[in-house]
Amino acid sequence: MSAAAENWADRRADEMAMAIPSARRTALMALAGHHDSGPVVIPTQLLAEELGWDIFSLWRVLFALHFQDVIRASNIGGLMSVTFAFDFDETSATCDALPQDMEGLA
Repeated sequence: MSAAAENWADRRADEMAMAIPSARRTALMALAGHHDSGPVVIPTQLLAEELGWDIFSLWRVLFALHFQDVIRASNIGGLMSVTFAFDFDETSATCDALPQDMEGLA
């Protein structure tokens, strides 16, 4: 676990008045436990098993954190990618198209 992720997750949970214990805080700290740098890539099922939760419970908590802009999560349910707010890069845009596919679109 990166110290930055652990400290940030704990501070953020306190700022949002997440009770101890709470599902959101528990999930956030579990994700922080898998953070080295950049996005955390982990199978949803593995995280659910670590927490002792069913997939639907984990899904609800992750979506709550996602919609509160604490994390950005994609592919929840499979091999998900989770980015913490302190890693958000607001200056970059994402694009799935290859440069050669963009010709003539500008």
